[in-house]
Amino acid sequence: MVIGTINAVISGLLFGSGGILLGIVSFCLYSILSFSYVICCVGPYETSVRLRIVRELYKQPQGMRLERLLGFYNNRRILDLRLQRLLASKDLILENGVYRDNRGSSVFTGITAITEFLKRCYGV
Repeated sequence: MVIGTINAVISGLLFGSGGILLGIVSFCLYSILSFSYVICCVGPYETSVRLRIVRELYKQPQGMRLERLLGFYNNRRILDLRLQRLLASKDLILENGVYRDNRGSSVFTGITAITEFLKRCYGV
């Protein structure tokens, strides 16, 4: 973000009023690309079960038996962890033992709306 801001200021100084617009566009593009990098590159590393297993094995130089790995990664445990994250981020609501989408307050809702808009624009 700092680089994008510096770029906007320098563009404004060098190119006058046209440079300010160029700087703003540059800043926006830089911000979008930075956000995309975090979501696309860092996100899968943190959420991928396969990569998580590799990290756990890396931390244990003597290795792990299958039984211990299964203790960490069974379907119930994975589902419980994901549901807890979704509840903590307010993407889901738990009422009377029933999970519901918390419409309107989710990042995923915004991303889905943008994706649907782009699909309509491009006729996909």
